[in-house]
Amino acid sequence: MSGKNPTPSDRRRGSRANLSAKKPKYKPSVKAPPPPRATAESQEILDHFRNAFSTLFTPHLPSILQTVKTHLFKRDFLRAFGSQENLEAYVVRWSPSRALAYREVFLEICQEVRDVFDLNAKRAGPVEVVCIGGGAGAEAVAIAAVVKSLLRDDTREDEKGDDSTSPPSSAEEELEKAVSSLGISSQATIDTTASESSRSQSLHLTAIDIADWAPILTTLSTALTTPPSPRYPAFIAPSTFSITFKHHDILTPPTTPLIPPSTSLITLLFTTNELYTQSRAATTQFLLSLKEQTHAGCLLLVLESAGSYSTIQVNGKTFPMGMLLDHTLLAGDVWERLVGEDAKWYRLPEGLRYPIELENMRYFVRVYKRT
Repeated sequence: MSGKNPTPSDRRRGSRANLSAKKPKYKPSVKAPPPPRATAESQEILDHFRNAFSTLFTPHLPSILQTVKTHLFKRDFLRAFGSQENLEAYVVRWSPSRALAYREVFLEICQEVRDVFDLNAKRAGPVEVVCIGGGAGAEAVAIAAVVKSLLRDDTREDEKGDDSTSPPSSAEEELEKAVSSLGISSQATIDTTASESSRSQSLHLTAIDIADWAPILTTLSTALTTPPSPRYPAFIAPSTFSITFKHHDILTPPTTPLIPPSTSLITLLFTTNELYTQSRAATTQFLLSLKEQTHAGCLLLVLESAGSYSTIQVNGKTFPMGMLLDHTLLAGDVWERLVGEDAKWYRLPEGLRYPIELENMRYFVRVYKRT
């Protein structure tokens, strides 16, 4: 064999060299965005849970959480939510991060959903929102925060247009700093609450759940709508935001209607998996029945865990839950799909303070509109 003829190993090395020469190193054009910075609004949401349930943060809590987590992993939802102790552990562990994520979804997922919570728009009667599986309080706190935020934005716009508004005096600035140091909402919050009380528009939330979350929702509702002291306002005025809890299995026909006929938005947030696990046939029937329970323009928002956790077995085959929802709801031109994404991330802001660890959330989302 001539010395000039390449050996097999030479050819392999040569091939690698040629490939290396032809393929430049990959350089991502856009870096992944870092987690957002914590805001006063996001910290305030966590503070509501921490303050409302301060007595639950005990050395015994991790053991209860592990029990609940085990049941959830096995999709044994009846046992996971089968005791008051489990419900209390769930609400301090999972509801705070869910509330943060839901607030972002309500504000950012699409304009139609955002508009539901904008009480600045003139509408007849209160805005009705129904949260199926919403007993754990995440939806309630998130909705209150969104309503408050949009009212505050409107108040700030009014102030910008008022030429008579003068900058705060040094004394007012000192008062603002003192209030902030106490961990209490700023003067903007005080102005917003005053503005809320002068409005006739309000939002009413109906939470429907198979587990008895009534004591927990009562605790959260009281914390949201009661002034922390005579000198400072409530997070949101009770005339602006109210909650009704209905302890009922949504898959069981009710004796009286559960969904108000004027409902603008129905949410199924991390609940659909539980419903399908309970009964795929009954869940399908319930989704189809929404045609008769809603009016044209009503929105349906579904969030669920992304990935293998949100798959459904049909005749021995596995289907993504989003596909099954689309197949059920989009047949017959009753609903149109406004948003359909199979994997989105909510990342917790940096710098948040909370007694126990919270988690980021990866989810799929569907928004449907009644035609």
